[in-house]
Amino acid sequence: MALKKKIVSRPRPTVAAAQSSLPASVTDSVAVSAAASSSRRCYHLLHPASVFFWGTQAMTVKTLNQKNRINVVRHFWECNGIKSAIDAVVKLPDYSVQVDVISVLLEKVDLFTLDIFSCLLPLLLGLLNSKADRHVTVSLELLFELVKRFGQIIQSTISASSSVGVDLQAEQRLERCKQCYTYLLKIKQILSLLIR
Repeated sequence: MALKKKIVSRPRPTVAAAQSSLPASVTDSVAVSAAASSSRRCYHLLHPASVFFWGTQAMTVKTLNQKNRINVVRHFWECNGIKSAIDAVVKLPDYSVQVDVISVLLEKVDLFTLDIFSCLLPLLLGLLNSKADRHVTVSLELLFELVKRFGQIIQSTISASSSVGVDLQAEQRLERCKQCYTYLLKIKQILSLLIR
């Protein structure tokens, strides 16, 4: 006859029960050693308030990274001009830095050229795809200002007949306008989805 073992399930001990069974000096020393080690799990088990500590630490790291990225953009702006700064922002994967820079650019719309507008459109397109309302709002504000300023130029350049002869500046302007027009059509599609 085969013996069958009966499995008895025991209730799992809770953190509160474990803490109450230990003397206060042991709990404090374990908490100090857990804080000193990199083991978040042990520290979290002994001190539920550690969630706040780790959340604060993560936020501090994120803020410092954002500050460093903004300083890089500022360095590009000071050394190489606004176009170089915009190129650097476009390459950054951080939407919050992009929005911060765009907020500053909103006050400097008078410095923009068609070339800068064509560099900004991919950035604005990316921000319109963001889930954050602030990203979309700031992007739309700058887009409105830029279209108000350059919309007529883009439309008239694209609709104009080609000139006779070679005019490199006119060809470059036409290429930029076509590029802007293509991005504006993509943005129009995104806006129709946002409105729904």
